[in-house]
Amino acid sequence: MKKIQLCFLLLILVFSTGILHANTLNILINQIDNGGNIPEEAAENVQVFLDSVIDYMFNAGFIVSTEKISLATDITSDEGLAIKSCRYGYFDYLAIIRLHFNPETNQILEADWQVKEIESLLVKNHGHEYPREKTTNSEADAIKFGLQVAGKIYSSINDVMDW
Repeated sequence: MKKIQLCFLLLILVFSTGILHANTLNILINQIDNGGNIPEEAAENVQVFLDSVIDYMFNAGFIVSTEKISLATDITSDEGLAIKSCRYGYFDYLAIIRLHFNPETNQILEADWQVKEIESLLVKNHGHEYPREKTTNSEADAIKFGLQVAGKIYSSINDVMDW
């Protein structure tokens, strides 16, 4: 009798895992500065921003990966490589985030973002965000802004209305 119960339990486990599906997201950050030089602290703030986006999406149930942060003014080739890696990795979406920052204050000024569905290569949604608040702590601002942008990306993927 115990063998039958064990077999039944194993069958349930095997079939139930086939039902589960997590959305997958790859992130490409394009760092744009407005002065020609990229201060080390600004580069750290971009990484802090990226980490907060990753944390938000992971906590929302996504499997998340990132590409190398792009410093190019034209990211067409970096975007093509990111799409290629998404296809090889069977990712559902690619989020492209272009960050503009002030090199004098090391604060992120704004972000342009778009989410592409990898299967169709169509832009699912896009937006332009400004930080809601700025303080003298540029790292804390980068975290808050990363969460703000991640919330918009999450809403656009899941078609959630942001009232």
